[in-house]
Order: sequence, then C-alpha cells, then structure tokens
Amino acid sequence: LTPFLDLAEILGKIQFQLCDAPVKSVSIECFGNIDDAKPVALSFIKGILSESADVRLNFVNAGAIAEDRGISFSHSYNSDSVSFSNLIMTNVTTKNGTIQVAGSVFGDNHARLVNIKGYEVDVRPEGVMVLIQNQDVPGVIGRVGMILGDAGVNIAEYLLSRTSDSDTAFAIVKIDEELSDSVMS
Repeated sequence: LTPFLDLAEILGKIQFQLCDAPVKSVSIECFGNIDDAKPVALSFIKGILSESADVRLNFVNAGAIAEDRGISFSHSYNSDSVSFSNLIMTNVTTKNGTIQVAGSVFGDNHARLVNIKGYEVDVRPEGVMVLIQNQDVPGVIGRVGMILGDAGVNIAEYLLSRTSDSDTAFAIVKIDEELSDSVMS
C-alpha cells in the first residue's frame, strides 16, 4: 500500500497548488489493486493540508483537521475497468469549480501523473515541476524556454498536453531548481 499512499500525498500537494480558492470538498476514487480507499484518502488529505496546517499531520488527525476546516471528504473503491491497472482519481471542489488530478502506480513503485484538469499526461511526480495552462498558440514553448533560460534555469523535461475540444494546452515543465517569485510573475 505504501506506493499508493505516497502517490496520494503527492496528488494532494499538487491539488493544493492548483486551487485558487478555499477547498470545500474532496473525493478520492480508487481503481485496481487499491481496494482499501480510506488510507489513500487520508494520505491525500495530509498532502492537501500539508502547506497550510500549523500542526503535524498524520493518519489519525488528518480527517479531523479537514472537518474542522469545513472540508468534506469521501472515498470509494470502484471495480470498473479503466485504462490503468491502479488508478487514484482525486476531485477537489472550491467555489470556482472542481479540479481533477489522477495518478497511477505501475509495477512495484513507478508512480505517474496521468491526468491533470482533464489533460492526459504521463510524468513521474518528482523534483521541481512548473504547471502551466495556456492558450494553445504557436510560440508558448519558446517563450517559456526564454524566460527560464534568461533566469539561468535549466529545463529537464517539457511535457505538453492538449485536448481536441479546447483551445488551451497544459504543460508540465521539470526544472533543476525552484523558481524565484520574480520569474514566476
């Protein structure tokens, strides 16, 4: 269960960064070999609260802290067949809508992000990652590269995803170091 718990906590940390308003509710749905969804859900809660909690989070207090903050959460196991043998699907709802992030564990311990906000991706969730949603127009990749290059930041990976029914794209850019606030703006 450890690789699933680790992935769930990472998914929570990513979801926290994607939220632009306070979290109202969280739902976690597990597929495949993850038949006990409660520990996975608690690990996700630990991840989403880790940046804003003023106490040490663990499996005992994570649910209670979420409830104290007015965050309702649910978890379930689904035996339906999906594209991935082990999938953790997370949905976080704020006043501005619902954000979906999903991950999967391949083999013994090969975690991957497979869906962010409806965009299919395939990336190891490790290191420094910059998430960018932008208009799908020519020149964006070059502009991002120039901004990072001018700041002396090396790109390790650049993954771009887009959907056929949207004029937006989503990129995950892995870089060698954290960005300063001035580069982020």
